[in-house]
Amino acid sequence: MISELAFQACTTEERALGAILASIDPRKAPTMILAVKLQVKRELQAIIANPSAYLPKVK
Repeated sequence: MISELAFQACTTEERALGAILASIDPRKAPTMILAVKLQVKRELQAIIANPSAYLPKVK
């Protein structure tokens, strides 16, 4: 699935986000990372389902 490949490509960003969130609240960091991943996955699925809605409008 495309969204899974996108997550694999973002491991460095995920580690950086994890470090930032862990500095805020180490106990909640894994949950917050999961929430971010789910939101990204929803956005990717929306784009895949209707790509023309995300393309620039040509005048």
